[in-house]
Amino acid sequence: MNPFVIGIVYLINLLIVCLVGTIKGLTNNQLEEIGCQIILGNTYHLALRPGAELVDDLGGLHKFMNWKRALLTDSGGFQMVVKLLKQYLHIKMPYLVF
Repeated sequence: MNPFVIGIVYLINLLIVCLVGTIKGLTNNQLEEIGCQIILGNTYHLALRPGAELVDDLGGLHKFMNWKRALLTDSGGFQMVVKLLKQYLHIKMPYLVF
């Protein structure tokens, strides 16, 4: 088996979102019991807290989260672009909440 393959994720699936490497209100065992196959991590929030260096020092996101199933992370690009727009162009975006 390919060492980069964690598992198979079926297309109709419950996708749990974690912002800072943790799921609020459920343990990993509970997530597995309800059939959660994959967790979505937000790269921007992970970079802010706990930080890439800490996650790397602890062996990567799977080990940091103690999650043996699949993980999916986004690029974090949307939040970064909005932050740069607000910082440098002083654009008011009342419909975006930060």
